[in-house]
Amino acid sequence: MKLKDTFVTQEMDGEQVMVEADGGFAGMVRSNATAAFIIDQLKTETTKEAILDAMCKKYDAPRAVMAEDVDMVINNLKKIGDYAFQNVKTATFTANNLEEIGIGAFQFAENLSEFVFSRAINKVGTAAFYGSLSLKTFAYYDGVEKKTDGKINDYALLYDGVLYTKMPSGKLQLASVPAAKFTKTFVIRDDAEKVDAFAGNQNVNIEKIVFPDVMKTIGANAFIGYTALKTVEFRSFTAPTLEDFYTKSASLSENDPGYEILHNQMGIFSLELYYYNFVDLVGKRKPIEMILPANADVEGYDSIVYLVYFGSVADADRSDYVAQSKHLIRFFDYATKIQRNQPEPRGLRLRRSGMEPSCWSREIGKSASESNQTGKRKQERSGYSETHQRTARNVQSI
Repeated sequence: MKLKDTFVTQEMDGEQVMVEADGGFAGMVRSNATAAFIIDQLKTETTKEAILDAMCKKYDAPRAVMAEDVDMVINNLKKIGDYAFQNVKTATFTANNLEEIGIGAFQFAENLSEFVFSRAINKVGTAAFYGSLSLKTFAYYDGVEKKTDGKINDYALLYDGVLYTKMPSGKLQLASVPAAKFTKTFVIRDDAEKVDAFAGNQNVNIEKIVFPDVMKTIGANAFIGYTALKTVEFRSFTAPTLEDFYTKSASLSENDPGYEILHNQMGIFSLELYYYNFVDLVGKRKPIEMILPANADVEGYDSIVYLVYFGSVADADRSDYVAQSKHLIRFFDYATKIQRNQPEPRGLRLRRSGMEPSCWSREIGKSASESNQTGKRKQERSGYSETHQRTARNVQSI
């Protein structure tokens, strides 16, 4: 584990104050001496055991108690910034209150084999787990047991250990495939409309990918590094859009399989296409076997990028699946937009604005003094001192 380099810490009146120098995190974190020491350990590459070893040298306390403090600091994190835990050495990671995971937050975490999401998660950045080649599965706790399948909340769900998240449009996207997930055929959920950039995480076990009928967009570098990939099956009438972005090192040599088509036949000459959606740069590898739906009049699969990645439509195999026509899909899209723009019932608007009628909530009408007394009784029953509680409760962002 390692604290993001842009965080600056300073001791003030017995507390450690931590801010981010580049402004990526808007705010400041205050913590007491114990939590401050743990945070200091995170400034360099470390592990939980190494942190505990350092604490044992500094503090006269049982190792088990200090281990609870370390877990408390991590568990109370609510936000992990961009690249904050890049190259982390821990094998598992659980943060029970984690709400946000930044871009590339756990990139190249070579030992990370399992990541357990909080039920409060509401943001997972692009390429958050890219290059974490030991990662076998994602999981979450449903309050009773750990699961790798099911709805985490309205934002995220797991399907066979694979992470899907909701886009601003309300549609689902494939967000992250564990790099060490062992399966030969990977079937993407029927309701996923996009694959996020770098979502495939360089899995080297998957030999076949099946895209659903509603798939519209495949992000840049989505399945880069899929060296075992032999077959791709599309079930959509219209070919999904392939996203790209400029990569300075992109270059084909005359011996590459796609060079002749891209540079000679198409007259591109010195220009390169920057598509890394499957395995490698388009044109670097021999065409991948393509399976298309049974429809005779499918569209978009004859584009130059699809041609170089998968060969001609005439040479593609055909499945028994009959794709929805583009007109039907367009109708469903319009219907969804119309439904989304319908005014909400008055009662729902009131609840969302916090103006609930008293009959909807038994809590309304409770006096402030009653609420305060309830809070005090809960704190007294907890058995923890104020000092122990402050160890990590305010350490919320890294």
